[in-house]
Amino acid sequence: MSSKWTEGWRWWIRYRVTSDPLGAIKDIYWWFAHRTFDRYDRVKLRFLKPGYYGVHDRMVHAMFTLLCEYIEKSRDARETDWDAMPDTQKAWGEMNELYAWWHNSYLKRREPVLDVPNDEVPPMVDLNKSQELYPVWHEACQQTIELEKKWHEEDIVNTRRLLEVRRYM
Repeated sequence: MSSKWTEGWRWWIRYRVTSDPLGAIKDIYWWFAHRTFDRYDRVKLRFLKPGYYGVHDRMVHAMFTLLCEYIEKSRDARETDWDAMPDTQKAWGEMNELYAWWHNSYLKRREPVLDVPNDEVPPMVDLNKSQELYPVWHEACQQTIELEKKWHEEDIVNTRRLLEVRRYM
């Protein structure tokens, strides 16, 4: 009884090596290339600073990193006649709007709580009394919570927009 792995090798040797040796050499090259230096199965999240991030953050960054890579580096994006059809023209406009949103809005987000002076930030032991003793910090926390809700909704809308145009990429 053989496994799928050995059956695959038998097929490759029987049909690929014997009938198309040059194709077999190309298979070996691409197998090696895509496992060492041309890693298309990996997305380098170039916009995230080193550190831990939850899946939800990494997912948004991965999607928009791929969009940026497509717009900035893809030969398909440069060579496609986006004005040929109304659908493609609309998709290209949508991609560029999302690209601009990513660079001009998302990546420039800053939570108000990060701008609070150090003398207004309560020590960890006084967090329960923060509202009375540290009103500036407490207000910044409330603003941060409201902004994060707004940003979350904005992220949902824009990731859906990106999913709508992915078939044009």
